[in-house]
Amino acid sequence: MIKLDMTGGDNMSMTERESRYASEYIKQSEYDLIKKTLKKDGYYILKQRYLDSNGLKDMKTQIDTHENENVEKNFNDSEIRIWDAQEKSTLFKQFYDDSTKWIDAITSKSTKAKTLLAIRNKSINPELKNLTSGRWHLDSLRAQLKVFLFLSDTTEKSGPFEFLPRSHNPLFKIRNIGKYVRVSDLVGMIKKRGDRSYSKLDDTWVEGLSHKGFNAKPVICKAGTIMFVNTTAIHRARPCLEGSRYALTTYF
Repeated sequence: MIKLDMTGGDNMSMTERESRYASEYIKQSEYDLIKKTLKKDGYYILKQRYLDSNGLKDMKTQIDTHENENVEKNFNDSEIRIWDAQEKSTLFKQFYDDSTKWIDAITSKSTKAKTLLAIRNKSINPELKNLTSGRWHLDSLRAQLKVFLFLSDTTEKSGPFEFLPRSHNPLFKIRNIGKYVRVSDLVGMIKKRGDRSYSKLDDTWVEGLSHKGFNAKPVICKAGTIMFVNTTAIHRARPCLEGSRYALTTYF
């Protein structure tokens, strides 16, 4: 389990936060470490918080405000997904723009984020297997970077982001290609359909990977934590069994 003790920052005003970010939020010397760690482990978590508690609260309120609009809902409406959230709020747009700056520095390329997802998960009944199973997946067979901002404290039961470090490695995929790709995937790729067996992986198989040293890591952290992830690794949002979980995710 990944746990971070991230104290401080709650007394920092929005103006101070923006000024601090503009020049110092991520030190130039840290980008090389981020790049190296992403390549090796598939993720990197910043120790410094992104916003003060008031800014994080405002972001969560924005998500709640838009929940009754035309948004994606899953798992008996316990999960709402607001796509293109950067168009809904200046706070969301700030994070969207910041994410692009960070990824540009990490990759040494000029990039453009595809979208910003704002998400909220509320607790579900753990006895309903159709709501708890079938969540493990990967986003692509090719490398894909995302930037997460966790807007609420995460716990073991609040539905933390969970992933298998090093499962992003191409050699891992080659060895397990039969578990990722079916014939229907190949046909779908040729016909440009969305058939992707890797968008829902077998729970028992994923859990069995622990015997090979690929242990699932839930990200237990404080609100304001930022995480860079290569989501070609196996991952999921663990079912939320208690409280709620808010997060933003920038897609590249």
